[in-house]
Amino acid sequence: MAETGASGFRLTCRCEALARDDRAERTIWKKIAPWGIATMNVSLFRLYLLRALYALLAAAEGFIQIRLFLIHGHWTQATGVAHCFLLALAILASVGVRYPLQMLPLLIYEILWKSIWLVGIALPLWLAHQVDADTRKAFFEIAPVIVLIPFIPWRYVFQTYIAKPGDRWTGH
Repeated sequence: MAETGASGFRLTCRCEALARDDRAERTIWKKIAPWGIATMNVSLFRLYLLRALYALLAAAEGFIQIRLFLIHGHWTQATGVAHCFLLALAILASVGVRYPLQMLPLLIYEILWKSIWLVGIALPLWLAHQVDADTRKAFFEIAPVIVLIPFIPWRYVFQTYIAKPGDRWTGH
């Protein structure tokens, strides 16, 4: 609702300003992504596929890490941190079974850190012919991440995390 001040100028209510901002944001969004929100739909098949990937990740990694937590010798600090990270990853993957699209950053993180390891650690060692038994073992545990890449709904990722306007940075 608007009021007229003592000087005769129209004072705009906060709700009218917010409505105007919302309309402006939708206009900008349409210009940035003319395909609109409708194409952000991910097929039910893809959702079930993602749920299966999350369940597999949660079960496999969870089984390995819980077993290691229950029966392990002395861990170095780095080893302990790595196992805590992997157990947390497994627990969060179980959330992805219920919310497959909202948990996509978890899968993308998994792809990213493993790809970085493959390119930044394994590849240079392989090119220098210095791959030892530990690196070879890690390679066969990490390399299967490439299986995830085709199952990620990349158009949805682009529309949601790159093309869509981000959250505001200021109070108004």
